[in-house]
Amino acid sequence: AFAEYILTKDGRLVITHTEVPPALEGQGIASHVIKAALDYARASELQVMPLCPFAAAYIRRHSEYRDLVMPGLRL
Repeated sequence: AFAEYILTKDGRLVITHTEVPPALEGQGIASHVIKAALDYARASELQVMPLCPFAAAYIRRHSEYRDLVMPGLRL
């Protein structure tokens, strides 16, 4: 399982894709991957741009991470 991302020079973590092997789907693994990425963003004082639909949905479900999302970006 993994998340693809771009770390920009201006302090943004752009999450572009999350993937879990079919045999492991439905076990919450993608949620753990995105949570780790968001925790890293918080610790590193990065703004998040969730282009990945799963990452955006995770942030919608976990409001404690909404402050990381770039201002003006709709989820």
